[in-house]
Amino acid sequence: MTGPVGDLGGAAAIERFGDIAIELGLLTPTQVQSLLEKQRHYKDLGIPMRIDSIAVDMGILARTDCNLILGELRKRRKLTQPRVERPTQQQDDEDLIVPCRLGPFEVEERLGGVMGAVYRAYDTNMNRHVALKLLPRSLSHDRQLVERFQREARAAGKLSHPNVVAFYAAGEVEKRYYISMEYVDGESLTERLERVGRIAERESLTIIRELAHALYHAHVNNLLHRDVKPDNVIIDRAGRVRLTDMGLAKVLTEDTRLTESGIAIGTPHYISPEQARGDRVIDRRADLYGLGATLFHLVCGRPPYDGNAAEVMRKHVFVAPPDPKAISPEISDACRNLILKLMAKDPNQRLQSADALIATINSILNEKGTQIRSADAVRTPASRRKSFSDSDPTPSRAAPPVTDAAESKAEGAPAAPESSGDDEALPGIEEN
Repeated sequence: MTGPVGDLGGAAAIERFGDIAIELGLLTPTQVQSLLEKQRHYKDLGIPMRIDSIAVDMGILARTDCNLILGELRKRRKLTQPRVERPTQQQDDEDLIVPCRLGPFEVEERLGGVMGAVYRAYDTNMNRHVALKLLPRSLSHDRQLVERFQREARAAGKLSHPNVVAFYAAGEVEKRYYISMEYVDGESLTERLERVGRIAERESLTIIRELAHALYHAHVNNLLHRDVKPDNVIIDRAGRVRLTDMGLAKVLTEDTRLTESGIAIGTPHYISPEQARGDRVIDRRADLYGLGATLFHLVCGRPPYDGNAAEVMRKHVFVAPPDPKAISPEISDACRNLILKLMAKDPNQRLQSADALIATINSILNEKGTQIRSADAVRTPASRRKSFSDSDPTPSRAAPPVTDAAESKAEGAPAAPESSGDDEALPGIEEN
């Protein structure tokens, strides 16, 4: 997000942001209220969050819309107020003013970020571009938040997989804690959906399968992601699907006690019922629910539920998901059944592991005669990019429903990756 640090530094500025958004017809009063509630929720967790970042994360504003509102906010401030020099400490509370130098990093632009700002930077020590995530300096004295940030680094450091954005290093520079990660040149799945509307079934299933590979790797390393959603998925220029942002990840075997009991963790549109309820114990099946909600969005062009944050979370807990085939009649019965099984309210009724999901998708793609090798990923060269909103050219036909039997590896389907015999024994985690 661009703009000076102080744009949203106080309650008055936040209120003006909402007023301008309503005036420009970008948000309704109800949506502004849900943003304020979400911001208070993050504040209760000890997480500093800008209201514009929350709006983008919730999917109710595009980044360009936020920039428009911020620009109007700055323009009106100049007309009504004398310029006040802001203390350096306030600048440290939110964004850097880029471009700038931070230790060995030449910081070039802000990329986004929810659990800490993320920037594109050049690491002069390693001679490469990186994605640099920073904890605001003013929070460096908060032991709990520092531990949360360092826990993210430990979580990312456990993973090395072609479908996971690579972790490079973590440390402290100029009294700021940072995480240095692989910079991926591509577009987020959210950006692709904004560009094409919806994605054909074959392409969607392939994307979800690549994410299942990433989650399988995380789960066998005793790690939950807990925030699977299109905005945390990047498709690079080679077409490979990459899972990113371990900001809400939690180690299955680690009792960190960083989350208050009864507080929901996750993004409303893709959150599992057990996370929405604030259950103390969740397991890998919560990540699979997030994949199901994401698959729904890919093939239907919209998330499963609408409404403000509280309404959406309530629906995840109590309301059955809409029939995807009623929204996108061209999808196969097998794809429909897979979505509904992944989004079952009861975790015991879902597919039970990521490798079971991989085997199921392989079976569906084989049934449709469109099997794609995992290593090929989703190839969309920049010179040949087109809309994926076209209907799937393969005629939709009846396919076996997704049942518990489908969780075993289908005959003739490629085996799921590095399947472990004790995969079902992965523990849950207690939400403390």
